[in-house]
Amino acid sequence: MSNRSVSPRSWTGAAALCFVALNGTLARQLETLDSGDVAPNEPMNRAFAAVCNELKTAVSNWSAMQKQDLPAFNAIVSKNGGQPVAAASSPLAAPACGPSAIGAHARGSAPH
Repeated sequence: MSNRSVSPRSWTGAAALCFVALNGTLARQLETLDSGDVAPNEPMNRAFAAVCNELKTAVSNWSAMQKQDLPAFNAIVSKNGGQPVAAASSPLAAPACGPSAIGAHARGSAPH
C-alpha cells in the first residue's frame, strides 16, 4: 500500500476544484475586506469574480458527480453486496458571479 497522500486536486490529474479550498479562499478575501473601511478595489473585485466562477464550476462538477458517477459507483457497490451511498438530499445552487453579484457582495447585500 502506498504512503502517498491523495489530495482532491489530484483526483482528475488537473486542478480539481475543492469546496474546502474555495471556502478558505473566500474566507481570506472576506478577512481582507473586513480589515479596511473602504469599498473593494478592482483587483479585489476580479479576485472575487475568479473564485466565484471556480465555485460555480465546483457546484456544476458536484451535481454531475451526483447524477452520473454516484449511480455507477453504487451499481458496483450493490453488485458486490455493499450498501449504496446516498446522494445529497438537496441540490446545491450555483452562485451568481456577474458584475451585479460582485457589486451586491461589495455592498454587503448579496442575494440569499
